[in-house]
Amino acid sequence: MIKFYILLLSTLLIHLVLVYFKVLPMNFGKILILDCGIGIIFILSLMISYPGIKKSPENFVMRFLIMTTFQLLGMLSLILTLIYKNKSDIFYTGFTGIALFFFFLIIQSIVLVKGINQKKD
Repeated sequence: MIKFYILLLSTLLIHLVLVYFKVLPMNFGKILILDCGIGIIFILSLMISYPGIKKSPENFVMRFLIMTTFQLLGMLSLILTLIYKNKSDIFYTGFTGIALFFFFLIIQSIVLVKGINQKKD
């Protein structure tokens, strides 16, 4: 699970550096808020759900679906807030947010499944 945190933070940091040095044409303030929001959403959800999933692996699917639903709602509300505040860069902000969200969701799913498999062994 520590590897997931390191991957999450390093990816978000690389993304922020690319935006800061204008490699990606986006507003740095918006992307900073977006990346911090993504980091908080994934770290909190993993910290809350991972111990419960490890205790009772038979409830994995239900807990995972609830966790993913709350993550998606949090992410979409974050993107809508950023779009509402400033209507420019709607495409870049929305696309970047959703792309990062699905990337981290895939990595998080792999981490959770590996954790469940280690518990069974």
